Amino acid sequence: MTAPSPTAGLRQIYEAYATRAFEEASQQFSEDAEIYNHATGDHFVGRDGYLHQAGAWAAAFPDLRLEILSCEGTERTAAVEYSLRGTHTGPFITSSGFLPPTQAHVELRLCDIVELDEGCITRLSTYFDSAGMLRQMGLLPHSPLHAEDRRAPLELYATEVDAAAHQRHKAIVHRFMEEVMNQRDIAATAGLCSPEMVWHGGELGKAHDLRSFQNRLRSIFHSFPDLTVASHDVIAENDRVAVRVTLRGTQLGHFRGIPPTGRQVTSSGMNTFRIVNNRIVEEWWQHDLLGLLKQLDAVSTTPASAR
Repeated sequence: MTAPSPTAGLRQIYEAYATRAFEEASQQFSEDAEIYNHATGDHFVGRDGYLHQAGAWAAAFPDLRLEILSCEGTERTAAVEYSLRGTHTGPFITSSGFLPPTQAHVELRLCDIVELDEGCITRLSTYFDSAGMLRQMGLLPHSPLHAEDRRAPLELYATEVDAAAHQRHKAIVHRFMEEVMNQRDIAATAGLCSPEMVWHGGELGKAHDLRSFQNRLRSIFHSFPDLTVASHDVIAENDRVAVRVTLRGTQLGHFRGIPPTGRQVTSSGMNTFRIVNNRIVEEWWQHDLLGLLKQLDAVSTTPASAR
């Protein structure tokens, strides 16, 4: 009987990444795993760090495809060579700066050096040609796609992170709206929010950490399983991002004691986020709850004197 390859479990992690099963892949990292991307200068720690990095790449390249080219090593160390292919249609956020979408198709070859302890990743170092990536995006002079209208994004990419903080914070909130709210992916909050996140929901209550916030979201999505959020005005200053939004959904589950009505509702309001170290640490949810309850026919619109 042939003994299993020492890298068989490692291959499963990359295959999980290829299918966007980030949560599954993250379980193979130790709680204090050191994750380095030497091309972008990023450093992350643990499973949450892995989810943050994976989510950032998936947001920048929604059609990202991964192919393992080789995976060799022992039970303690391994080298994984793989390719990534995708179209840069979303914001790309790194510790070096912020790169707006270029709509360019990118093909990269990467190498990861992995350290393991009983099959669990304790250190991962990623290397790839970042200049080659920028050249494919048309952001380097004399590259095939280089044009006047693409020089500004390169300038922004080279800007110090703090100088582009408001743009970076907007991109984080955009990811939250799209991945968490519109895709109703509660697990995505792990890569975007702080474990100590506080949610101020007004009449809907308050959440004092990420787990309780996730439970609040789970309850809302149960009440309105087709909930969508349209973002309108987005204003960022210092560590705050304010977004004027419109919520739409159909009440197919219990909501504040109201049995399912099958009614479609629309609610406009403001969501304000506070962001620290590229994580959402606080959110204020301000919507017209009374107007929403009226749409569910849960409150009377007839004046008391006319009854």
